[in-house]
Amino acid sequence: MVQDGLFQLGDLLDGIVSGLAFLQPEVTLVITFLLSIFSGLFLARKNAITSLIAVLGLLVSAYFSWKQLALEPGFYLFGDMLYLEGGLAKMKLLLIFAALFFIVLVHLSKFFTAHEKGINDLISILLVLLLGLHIWIMANNWLLVYVAIEMISVASYILVGYLARDRKQSEAAVKYVVFGTVCSAFMLYGMSLLYGLTGSLSLQNMEGFALGLMQRPMLALSISMIFVGLGFKLSFVPFHFWSPDIYQGAPAAVVGFISTAPKLAAFTFLLRLLQVYIAVGGELWEYLRYGLIVISIATMLVGNFAALRQQNLKRLMAYSSIGHTGFVMMLVVADPLQGYSAIFFYLLVYLLTNMGVFSLIGHLEEDHGIINIKQLRGLGKVHALWGVGFAVAMVSLTGLPPTAGFAAKLFIFAGTFTAYQSSGDLTILLLLITGALATVVALFFYFKIPLYLFLKEGNAINRGGNWRLVSLFSIILALTLLFIGIFPSFFY
Repeated sequence: MVQDGLFQLGDLLDGIVSGLAFLQPEVTLVITFLLSIFSGLFLARKNAITSLIAVLGLLVSAYFSWKQLALEPGFYLFGDMLYLEGGLAKMKLLLIFAALFFIVLVHLSKFFTAHEKGINDLISILLVLLLGLHIWIMANNWLLVYVAIEMISVASYILVGYLARDRKQSEAAVKYVVFGTVCSAFMLYGMSLLYGLTGSLSLQNMEGFALGLMQRPMLALSISMIFVGLGFKLSFVPFHFWSPDIYQGAPAAVVGFISTAPKLAAFTFLLRLLQVYIAVGGELWEYLRYGLIVISIATMLVGNFAALRQQNLKRLMAYSSIGHTGFVMMLVVADPLQGYSAIFFYLLVYLLTNMGVFSLIGHLEEDHGIINIKQLRGLGKVHALWGVGFAVAMVSLTGLPPTAGFAAKLFIFAGTFTAYQSSGDLTILLLLITGALATVVALFFYFKIPLYLFLKEGNAINRGGNWRLVSLFSIILALTLLFIGIFPSFFY
């Protein structure tokens, strides 16, 4: 018995050592985090040094992630606790790109660079958040899923409240913490119920469910509670209430990151989870599917119609983000097995566009005190290059040609329509109709921005600020969105 135990322990240690070779991107992030902490301690005000360490660490992590693109088919690590394959490596690269983009935005933000706290701690928190995102998309164990989500949540709370210059920002941070904590508690309780029903923490053991012997109300309750936590991260209806206040109160650079990167990871995990439930089949998948269809439709309608009434730029983008979540969920529900490529492309375009728009909004807020749409009157006439770039980004978010947003929405619609043709399911047709309606409604609130930029006369236009740099960034963003829209095959 003792000898058998030693053999098992030896096999376990061998598995851990061999698995570490596939966690090079994550190990790099841990080392970079430790170096950034030491840099912040001993070089207190040398923000550039800490940022340089972080950028180099992220590039090395991206290199290791790039090497994992060829990992097909996928395989499990550390006793089936983690799952890794080439598609997840693509998502890692996208998350690292978002982190690099965030570091650039922070250094361009006067709110952060001029603050007495500096940005050293902020960069360290970013690395922890990114590590949590990497673990989440690979997690195959409910306990590890919860640990990863808590890493992401706590780091996000700190990012939102890092500056807290006034009452509004402090209130946004408190709301975020309270709402996130409640949703996490629901999710943890749902996981514990699921463990009690199955006797396993592995996601894959769902395939061995004896559904006929289970108490279905308890199973439905546990899964519903788990989706409360996912709903908070994805901000779909009815767990979207936190978004507008947090988006309005937090710094634009932070909002640009937390409105995109956690959603990318959440959608990736959701796709993996739904594939397991489809394998189970039967009533479980049917009930879950109809519930997600209702959520997708409600999220598209609430997000887009609520955005019509918004005058604050950040609140408008908050409801816009909710609407985009519902739109992506349309294909997630219709075809979670074959729709990964279209969903990944959409998330890539959404990340690039959303973070770009928030960087432009951040410039308006920090340098000129512009927070409402009406304050944009005539600004595009004075700063034409900046205005054109901003307008192209709005066109892309709407989903009109020849921008990247059009190609992204076209792929989502095409994938959903293909699923409808193969199944003939009228609920999928209802999703398509709602998606088309939401796109039409989006025209009215997205095009308010170009309308005020170029067609409204302004009384007094603030000519201060570094408009040359911002205009250059705006044009690069516009050209990138046009290039992806005209040549989507390079990225799809």
